[in-house]
Amino acid sequence: MRILIAGLVVLLAACQPPPEEARKNVADTPAPPAAPASAPASATAPGQPDPTEGTAVESAGPDEQAPRLSLAGGPAGYLTDASGAAVYFMEGNYDGSQCDETCERAWPPVVASNGKAQAGTGIDGALVSSAPRAKGGQHVTYGGYAIYRYAGDQGPGRTSGDGVKDKWGQWHVVRPDTKRK
Repeated sequence: MRILIAGLVVLLAACQPPPEEARKNVADTPAPPAAPASAPASATAPGQPDPTEGTAVESAGPDEQAPRLSLAGGPAGYLTDASGAAVYFMEGNYDGSQCDETCERAWPPVVASNGKAQAGTGIDGALVSSAPRAKGGQHVTYGGYAIYRYAGDQGPGRTSGDGVKDKWGQWHVVRPDTKRK
């Protein structure tokens, strides 16, 4: 029954036009897979839907030329991508190599295929960089960490991935003062 409901939600979502800024990349953004049997229960934030069960990521996709990072919530807030989705880092994952293909379905990487990510107002541009990806393009980094979105957020203004611990590691929302330890 749960799969049927998830299928209907995905079907209904597919009938809605995506936001203008994400429209060009939605087709290239992979949908998260069914939850892996080995995923611990703590992989989903309390009160949030399981990000690996049929949710669609509706934020800027991996073909974005030069992603723009913005600040939400003032100086002590958190960083977002061009669509307003919060961005995250995994402890110890500096170049993106600790997040495999299955991980990237729940945690889509922020990738620049051409050019460097840009820092918006309130963000230290010196902390924005990139690391080469085996699949091509550049994985955007901030403060020395590869950054990602969280499929479970399902839209701008959500930070349900903050504090999630799953089989890949411990995840945190990126803040203006986030720096590699």
